[in-house]
Formats: sequence, structure tokens, C-alpha cells
Amino acid sequence: MLAAKLLGGNAPKVLSAIRFEAVGPQQDLTPIQLAGVEVIPERDDFYALLINQRRRVQAEEDAAAEADKSALNAVQQGLKILANSTSYGISVELNVQAVERAKTVKCYDFSGQGQPIICNKIEEPGRYFHPLLGTLITGAARLMLACAERNALDHGLDWAFCDMDSLAVANATGLTSAEFISRVEAVRA
Repeated sequence: MLAAKLLGGNAPKVLSAIRFEAVGPQQDLTPIQLAGVEVIPERDDFYALLINQRRRVQAEEDAAAEADKSALNAVQQGLKILANSTSYGISVELNVQAVERAKTVKCYDFSGQGQPIICNKIEEPGRYFHPLLGTLITGAARLMLACAERNALDHGLDWAFCDMDSLAVANATGLTSAEFISRVEAVRA
């Protein structure tokens, strides 16, 4: 809704909304050691800690002797994969299971009308499946991209492609290199 307003001026009409509230931390969480850092669940922001630790390891890698670079690169790559998979992927994990005999299941579309279909595979939610988190993470990423796009357009720039966390700015109007770089830096700032 906000992205539509930022980019086109027209926001869709909200017909209903729901609110979710946290009820506190789980009782059985315990501290762990992760890549040389203690993570205390009640105190630490797990993802910020992972990202900051990865940056420290990357800085160590840059300054390390050639013989140590490979091991440090493996650690920082592991931290990256852990942060990415636990912040998004784990909450939308679906495991495909083959069934011996095809089953009739209801398949729902955007209108909410279920249609019966026959299939020989089902999807079982993973252990940490939480579709609300998955949609909020991707929704927030889309909003950040809309903000970046709006900012680029406001600086007279365009973009060539984007990913969940990046926007490639394009020099579509033939600006000089110096002017293009200046505008891109303004968008980045």
C-alpha cells in the first residue's frame, strides 16, 4: 500500500486489517557461542549480531595473511548464509512430500475461492514455518525498494534491475559520468 502511494500516488483501499502482538520470549532459550561471539537471546538482536560479526570477520580477512584468508572467508560466508536462511528462508520452508495415491485438495486463488485439484505431492511446513514472518520480511524489502526507486526518480535517475535488497541505478538520460555519480551518491546517502 505504501509502495503504491510512493510510486504512483494511488493507494489501494484497505477493507480490513489485523494486528499481531508479541507475548514475550520463549522460556527455554539459552545462550550460545557463534563464530566467537556469545549470543544471549533475552538481550541480543540475533540478526544485528550476525551482521556485525560478519563485518568484523570480513575486516579480519582483509588484514589477514594469505594462508588465513580462506578460513576467514568460510566463516563470513557461513554467517551470511545463517543470517539469510534464518531471517527469511526458515519461516517459509515447505517440504515437498510424494504421496502414494493422488489426493484431491483445495487450491485457493486470490479471490479466496477454493478449487479442487488432484495432486500426487503435498507440501509440509518446516519446523519453523511462520508465513506471517515470511510475508512481513518480503513486504518490508519491497517497501525499501520502493523508497529507493522513488529517491532515484526524484534525482532524475532510473533503474535497470533490482533484487530483494539492491537497486541498480541506470544512466538512462545520458548524464556525464561526474553528474551521474553525484546523483547516485545523493540517492545512496
